[in-house]
Amino acid sequence: MTAASWFAAIALTLALGWLAAMDHIAPDATSTALQTAQEDAAALASRDWVARQVCEGRPFEWLDDKTLVCHREARP
Repeated sequence: MTAASWFAAIALTLALGWLAAMDHIAPDATSTALQTAQEDAAALASRDWVARQVCEGRPFEWLDDKTLVCHREARP
């Protein structure tokens, strides 16, 4: 084998290895991001449901993670 063919074989091996690694890395990162987004959406929906139940339909506001304020405005 000549030096050019060795170089081509090494380059081809590295390129295929890189493509195989990217094929395995990308779906994991995507699935983790998707799972995180789904968990965040479920948490927000749960907080809103609790606030609607506690405030009995009145307007509400979350000041922080543990502080819910029910406003006195009339029910819609």
